[in-house]
Amino acid sequence: MPQVTWPINISQCLSNASQMLRELLIDSHLTQLVDQPTRCRSQQEPSTLDLLITSDENLLANLEYLDPIGKSDHSVLKAELQMCFIWNSKTLVHWTMN
Repeated sequence: MPQVTWPINISQCLSNASQMLRELLIDSHLTQLVDQPTRCRSQQEPSTLDLLITSDENLLANLEYLDPIGKSDHSVLKAELQMCFIWNSKTLVHWTMN
């Protein structure tokens, strides 16, 4: 959906498919994090076709746009995944000595 400008806004005039995507993101409380064009082909307008959609925008940090690999016209996206979890193991380990 190259005609979508990110971040997406309510007043933007969109095709049916793009309108459905916008409504899905809004209704599901999702955020799209890519804010720069990720596809650039000579003599064409750059577009944002590669998306990172999440329910928690703090989940990713340090999003980087790297050069394409090989002959691709898509940027490589690199980000740090920030996760915090508590390891709660209730398994007891028993050692038997002879």
